[in-house]
Amino acid sequence: MKLSVLVPSIQYKSYAGARIRYGRVAPMLAQYGVELKLEDIGRFDATATSTDAILISKCHDARSLLVAAALRDRGKLVGVDLFDDYFSQRNDSRLARYRSWLAQLVGICDFAICSTPTIAEALLSYRDGLPTHILNDPAPGEDDDQLSRLVSTKIAEARDSERIRIAWFGVGDNRYFPVGLSDLAAHGSVLRELARSGMAVELTVVSNARALTADGLSVIRQLPIETKVREWSETAERELLEEALVAFLPVGCQPFSRAKSLNRAFTALSSGCQVLSVGYPLYAPLGDLIYREAGDLVADLARGSLRLGPETVSKYHASVERLASTDGEARALAAFLVNLRPGEGQQPLMLSLVHGHSTMPQAHGLVRSLNGLSVASPFSSAPLDFDVLFRAADSGLTMLVSRKASRRLLPQVQERLEGRERIGGEQYLRLRDERPVRRPAEWGNLPISVQLATYASAMREIERRMTDSFGPVRTILSETSPLFPNMAVQ
Repeated sequence: MKLSVLVPSIQYKSYAGARIRYGRVAPMLAQYGVELKLEDIGRFDATATSTDAILISKCHDARSLLVAAALRDRGKLVGVDLFDDYFSQRNDSRLARYRSWLAQLVGICDFAICSTPTIAEALLSYRDGLPTHILNDPAPGEDDDQLSRLVSTKIAEARDSERIRIAWFGVGDNRYFPVGLSDLAAHGSVLRELARSGMAVELTVVSNARALTADGLSVIRQLPIETKVREWSETAERELLEEALVAFLPVGCQPFSRAKSLNRAFTALSSGCQVLSVGYPLYAPLGDLIYREAGDLVADLARGSLRLGPETVSKYHASVERLASTDGEARALAAFLVNLRPGEGQQPLMLSLVHGHSTMPQAHGLVRSLNGLSVASPFSSAPLDFDVLFRAADSGLTMLVSRKASRRLLPQVQERLEGRERIGGEQYLRLRDERPVRRPAEWGNLPISVQLATYASAMREIERRMTDSFGPVRTILSETSPLFPNMAVQ
C-alpha cells in the first residue's frame, strides 16, 4: 500500500511533529507493506497520483477538502490525522474555522488516525462510527546498557557537583492558548522548591524563535532560578537533554494540553533525564517513572537512587513497548490500514468551492484543476475570475454565471439566462431566479454583526441554488476568517 501524508509545506517536514510521528514509524511501516511518503499539499496532483490512500495532516484549509473529495471519487482511501485539539472547544469562536473544516472533512473520510484517546473522543461528536486508530508517537530508540550508563553518569555528576541541571524544551507559544512558557511561569514555585534543596539549580530553556519575543523573555526573567535561553533546533534540544539531570514538564489543564501525547516525556527519559511534571497528570500512564513532587526528587537524589536509574531502565523499556514502540505502532497501523475499504455507493459529484469572507487563492486554482466550479459568495471580495458570482439584490441573491461555466448549467436553467455584465475582465450572464430569497439584504455592505447573522442562511441558499442550477454538486466552503462561522458549524 502507498500512503501519502499531505502536509502544509515543505518546511513542515522538518518540524518535530512530522519528524517524530512519521519519520520514526516510516521505515518500520515499509517492512509491513506500507510505503509512507510526506507530500506538500501545494504540490500534490490529485488527478495523477498513484497513491492508494492519503492522510491529511494539519492542512486546515479548503485545499485538503478538495483533494479529499477528488480522491474519494477516484476510489482512494481518505483519512485525517489529528494530534492537536482545536476541535472540542465548542464555545471558542476563534476556532470556528477549525471545527467547520473538520465537520466538512469527516463526511468525506474513510478513516481517522488520532494521537491520543482524548482526541479520538473529541472526534466522536463530529462523526460517530468512523474507523479510528490510535497512533502513539513512537519513542526514540535507546538500548538498556547505554541508557543505564547515561543515567548513572548524570546522577553521579549531580551529586559530586551539588548542582541540578534542569531542562525545559518545546514549543513555547500557541496563537490560541496560553501554553509552553506560560505553563512554565505558572509553576515557577516548583523551581523555587528545588532551589531550596541546598544544591545549585540552573534551568535552560530551549524554545522556538516565535516564542522568544520581548513578552516571552519577560516571562522567563520572572522565574525564581537562574535561567539560560537557547533557540530550538534538533541539535540544541539533543545537547540540552544530554547535559540535564531533570526535564521539567508542567502541563496546563485546558483541553488542548490534555490531548497532547506522551512524546516529550519519552524523549526526556530516553536521554537519561528524570521527568518532573506538575499540573494536569498527562504522563500518568508512565506510572512511577514520573515525579509529581519536587521534594520526592530531591530526597531520591540525596539517596543516590532516582526513579529512572540503572535498576529501573527495564521498567522504562516496558513502558516503551506498551505505549510507544516503533515496531508495535507500525505493525498496528499497517494492520488497520490494510483492512480498510474505500466508501462505496456514492456517485462522483461536481465540486463547488464557495469562497467566504476570506479565502485562499490556491484553493481557487485547485478546484479549477479538478474540473470544479469556483463560486464567490456575496461576502467575498477576492479578485479572482470566479465561475459563478452571487451578489446581493433587493429581491435576494443574484446569480451570475461566466460564459464558460454557463455551458454546464442544466438545459432548463440555461433557458433562464438573461443580460450580460463584465466584471474584472470576465463576461457573466445573469440567471433569472424563479424562487427569489424572501429576505432582502445587501449582505456584503451591512455591518459585520449583520453579516455574521446572515452568513449561514446565505451559504445554505447558495448551496441550494448551485444544486438547482448545475445538478448534484459537492459544496465545499473556503473560509479562513476567524470571525465567520460557516454552514458546517452548528
